[in-house]
Amino acid sequence: MNNPNFKHRNAYAINREDNSAEFDLYDIAGNVVDSFIVDLEDVGYIANYKWCKSQYGVENHKVKNLARFIAARYIKDLKPTQSVIRIDERKLDYRKCNLRIGVTGSASKDSASRLATDAKKCEANGDYLHVYLVKKQNGTEYYRAIIASNNLTVGKFCVSKSYNVSSNSRAREYAIYTAYLFEKEYYGGRVSDHEYTRKEKAFNVLTRSERDEIASDVTPQLSELTRLRALVDKHLESTSLLTIVNKGDLNGSGEGERSENDHVDDRYYLPCSGKTLRAVKEATERGMYTHLVETYKTAKSSPRYVASLVLVFSSLRKAFNVSFSIGTHNHAKEMAIYAAYLMEKVAYGNNFPESEYDRKLEQIGKLTPEEARCVNESTTDTLEAIYKLVNTYMREQELTKQQLLAIAVYADAAQYNAIKSNIDRLAYGNHNRLDFQLKNTYNVRENLHVGTVDSTEFGNAWFAEVSIKKHPANVTVRLKFLSRTHGEKTRALAIYAAYLMEKTVYGTSIPGGEYEAKMLEILKLTRDDMFMVEKRVLPKLKELFNAVNVVCENKSEPELVVKPTYLSADEIESGSDEFLSSIRTSVD
Repeated sequence: MNNPNFKHRNAYAINREDNSAEFDLYDIAGNVVDSFIVDLEDVGYIANYKWCKSQYGVENHKVKNLARFIAARYIKDLKPTQSVIRIDERKLDYRKCNLRIGVTGSASKDSASRLATDAKKCEANGDYLHVYLVKKQNGTEYYRAIIASNNLTVGKFCVSKSYNVSSNSRAREYAIYTAYLFEKEYYGGRVSDHEYTRKEKAFNVLTRSERDEIASDVTPQLSELTRLRALVDKHLESTSLLTIVNKGDLNGSGEGERSENDHVDDRYYLPCSGKTLRAVKEATERGMYTHLVETYKTAKSSPRYVASLVLVFSSLRKAFNVSFSIGTHNHAKEMAIYAAYLMEKVAYGNNFPESEYDRKLEQIGKLTPEEARCVNESTTDTLEAIYKLVNTYMREQELTKQQLLAIAVYADAAQYNAIKSNIDRLAYGNHNRLDFQLKNTYNVRENLHVGTVDSTEFGNAWFAEVSIKKHPANVTVRLKFLSRTHGEKTRALAIYAAYLMEKTVYGTSIPGGEYEAKMLEILKLTRDDMFMVEKRVLPKLKELFNAVNVVCENKSEPELVVKPTYLSADEIESGSDEFLSSIRTSVD
């Protein structure tokens, strides 16, 4: 941000009379352009964030929905299918009395945002909201004022009044005034002031007696709308967050009272993939440190140590480097190790191997207070950039997982049972597992046992491949998926096949981070996709299973032991796997 004031938290003023606080609200450039209101008890919960105005209301770089953020404080297991919206959407009022819990994807035609959208369309066409010109086949024309809805709260209803053009020269203005009365009675402030003003200008030609006549004529309709509005208001009040909190009707708790200085640390961290774990292992074996690079003297620079962290996302690759010259610092290597340690802590948190942290801390202890201070100052901007990037990406990932879990596709039960019964016959006990051995051939791959072929006679393809090269077995199995056939799902299909192969051969001896990384991709598949993979991979699993039994038990003939040890599609959906369970727990 160009504006230096934007680095500070939003200023706010406390109103003790109604126990609320009004926060200044920034635009993207860091200028104060508006304000929003929250309950006084929620001040400490949001005061440590920088809030900006967006087309959706109030947000920051981490939180895209302030209403949902506040609701999550009180309802800890707020479901993805539950929405949190403002009752009065025209105001940036985020007090609990103005927040209600609804159902995602069930936006009512009666919502303020929907009414505003419809009003803009009418204005663009020179029309008015809830006013229609009806032409019959016999040539009769009339203007109709109508409010109709299939609201989940009040049910289906239709309230209308028509005015014939041939018998009333001001039929249009009559209908506009009638719609105006209908809207005031049923919608109230949910219809914008601009739309009311447009209607007032249109029916201004009507005399007072004409307006009184119209109001008297539509008394039955207005009474019905009064009744319906009472039902809506009652529903809105019962679903408001304030009512839910007061009734104690919560799925979770707010964890007690918080002071104004308290805040919730809801930052996100990257999972430590199998590739990263392999890098740590290799660095340890070679007596080196991860994310530490030594450069040699060139014509332009002296020898130096560089703390280097590269983050790769789906459409972004970002490198972060902090260097310390050997000619300038006595402990340049230890300073770079400290910088790498800070980067890893911000990016991975506790997901990174603790042994690597401990190795780095041993070297960091050699630094003087002045050297440590120099590292802290040198890495401030870099750490902030890493923090923002990781949190933005991981939040997007979480939302994606929520959406994927919410739209799970179910296949035919008979088909599933047939496949699962065959897979179960292959399962065996933990004593038959091969120990996982790191192989250099996999170092360049994003996922273990998954590769791609850029060009075949049938186009690009992804494959899953697992080899057992141990006496007396020498087996390599490969399962290929064509991009031409499966499109964007091709890679995820290969990953799922590799996952099943790995569970069969290695069980839990394979690095856990690799399973977790694969699960993030497997969640993108539907049940039908999983069935297809299982059906194709089943013969491959039989081959691997027989080879593992021969190797581990030194048998000439395979011996099957019925005990499930890897997951079918149903088990993946139910979350029985420990890695998948942890993912689902974090999502819920």
